[in-house]
Amino acid sequence: MAPEFDLFLLEDMDKYQVREYVSTLLWQIRICDAFWFLNVEQRHGLAEAEKINELVWDKVGALAARDIVERFGPFEDSPRGFWEAYEYLCWSPMVEYQVEEEEDALTVTVRSCPAQAGRRKHGLGPYACREMHGGEYRRFAELAAPSVRVECVHAPPDDTERDYDCRWRFAARKSGD
Repeated sequence: MAPEFDLFLLEDMDKYQVREYVSTLLWQIRICDAFWFLNVEQRHGLAEAEKINELVWDKVGALAARDIVERFGPFEDSPRGFWEAYEYLCWSPMVEYQVEEEEDALTVTVRSCPAQAGRRKHGLGPYACREMHGGEYRRFAELAAPSVRVECVHAPPDDTERDYDCRWRFAARKSGD
């Protein structure tokens, strides 16, 4: 069972104030993650920061999926169900996703990843996030939509000379997968 939090602040807020509060929390999560990664990178190097990030997000994918399914599920065991569950993840409102639906698959494109955009803005090169997100998505799918197969179409460290940062495909498993 997911932990309960004391949300007393919400009791006297109107809809606009709740939205502003949620936006503030999301921004705080984003800056905490960014500075955590940058400090690990500065102290231990980019490769070590990427490896630690992979370990963290593998665990986050599983724990977030469990919490989301308990609170908002169940979700259909399909690519569409996977994505409906994933939209509850705290990062989803922070990232602009373009979702293309096929018969038994979804292709999701991130035109501008906030983390990669931040690195570009500060003159840093991209960080390799393919393994991190691959683990996160696979672990999330295991609990939210177990029949979904996760495929990376493109993500750093792949070349960065594109009009998007990453692209993923979530497909229904075929017999034998």
